[in-house]
Amino acid sequence: MTRTRTCVVVTAATFLLSACSSTSASLDGPLLVSEGSWDDSMTALVGGEVSRVGSCIGLGDSMVVWPQGVSWDEDSEALTLGDGTVVELGEEVHGGGGSMGIGAVNSLFGDDAAQALKDCGVEVGSQVTVFNVGGDVETGSIEE
Repeated sequence: MTRTRTCVVVTAATFLLSACSSTSASLDGPLLVSEGSWDDSMTALVGGEVSRVGSCIGLGDSMVVWPQGVSWDEDSEALTLGDGTVVELGEEVHGGGGSMGIGAVNSLFGDDAAQALKDCGVEVGSQVTVFNVGGDVETGSIEE
């Protein structure tokens, strides 16, 4: 029963976001980066340790859709946030967003996002962490 309710909530949230958005996402090096805008945003606070997920960069063992402005430096293996802060593998970040299944990510962000998830080696059925499109990512854990 709980699983069905969760699916309905995620589906409803996906429908609402897709009805009020103009978004896409594509690989920029090992990052899946969103572009565009949402009229609304997800209200959860998401975060974790920056890590390699397959051939891409995520949080813990979850693939991430990063907001535009976040970039990756392969030489130093560090993430650069929108404000210029450098975050190395193993350090924590957080920001507004949520978690959704691959199907919801594909619906919101399109075919390039679907292909990027495959290219990164994300398994079918996995949950993807999504930072709000145009949102900020900050250093530190959620608890700080």
